Amino acid sequence: MKTVVRVDETTMNAVLNRAGTSAAGVILRLAWQAGLTREEIRTLTWSQVDLMEWKILLPGRTVPLSVEMATFLLPLGEGCSPGDPVVGSRRSGAPLTAQTISHMARSALTAGGGGDLCLTDLREDFALRLLADGQNWQAVSRVTGMKAAALRQLGEVSTRASRAAPPTVKTAALEELLKQEGSSPAGTAISLAWREGLGLEEIASLRWEQLSGGTVSLGEGPVRPLSEETQALLEELRPADGGGFVLATRTGRPYDLSRLSRLVRSALVRCGLDDVTARDLRHLRGTEEVETLILGLAAGEEGVSLREVQEALALSDTAGRRSLRRLTEQGKLTRVGLRYYLPSVVVPPAEQEAAILGYLAREGFAYRQDIAKLLHIPAGQCRPILKRLVAAGKVRQENQRYTL
Repeated sequence: MKTVVRVDETTMNAVLNRAGTSAAGVILRLAWQAGLTREEIRTLTWSQVDLMEWKILLPGRTVPLSVEMATFLLPLGEGCSPGDPVVGSRRSGAPLTAQTISHMARSALTAGGGGDLCLTDLREDFALRLLADGQNWQAVSRVTGMKAAALRQLGEVSTRASRAAPPTVKTAALEELLKQEGSSPAGTAISLAWREGLGLEEIASLRWEQLSGGTVSLGEGPVRPLSEETQALLEELRPADGGGFVLATRTGRPYDLSRLSRLVRSALVRCGLDDVTARDLRHLRGTEEVETLILGLAAGEEGVSLREVQEALALSDTAGRRSLRRLTEQGKLTRVGLRYYLPSVVVPPAEQEAAILGYLAREGFAYRQDIAKLLHIPAGQCRPILKRLVAAGKVRQENQRYTL
């Protein structure tokens, strides 16, 4: 099996912060946060970067962009023509050579403390993070362009058949399960997975010192508030000395991950939830309550972003993105650029072009602020919309004015 060099997130963030928006910074982000190869980075143009749909369009595959990557690229693309390279020479604007890209990447990694890494390591780490988020190898293969055999060599591939979406489970069914299991290891693990969004690995290694004042601290991530139900459950379990593992065997050792998984699976089967897995529980974390809170956050005129949802509800990137996507597919939210709105608040993306062209036909011209008021979105979000219309020849730009 191939030896995989994992990328330390703290080190990599330090490297990226140091590199900033330089060409080296763009190169490293495209490799680590989008999984692009050196040749794909070298030939990438702004026509392939769709910041309205959060994706990079490559021959034969489409790479979804994280909110962090999309936010990073948005200002860099302003003023650039569709055919301009995303990473080009400062002097001539021409694409960089493959050798120059490798040299820039190595120099930036060395300067930031990641000197043992290379672009291939960053790309492979991107694939491994997708797999760790629960995506199957077929989906990761489509996004990264890496063959299944190469993914298997990375050593962390799940071959479990994929499903279109996690199963639908009524809250009442899980509440009844927890009532039956009580404070058993299975009941505690299910409660922490469903109510708090913890993975089995986090649950198996959780220690009492990580729990304080109604919160849980997981490594370098943000401190998460615990539900009242979980706090009450943990108080029943807390030992007199207040130390050790939350779920411990009689000898005080943590539960083996495979054993804990079997206990959870058995409890789910006993309650008739045969198609639900431990991973599903994490994804189902208080779905109805979370989505109600998200809709409340999006109720204002400025809507809400993925990052704001994560910070307000202490959700992971995957959980926040999944909830927003589900609400959008259900028609409860409308996405415009990097923000989400209630459908009644904004002009839907499918109707924006007609609304803008109709306004210009009536008024003769408009400034970006006028278009923002028309669409009921912040002025900054109008930039990619207007830029796309200008590039398509449907709208003309004269300084700050837009006309037909």
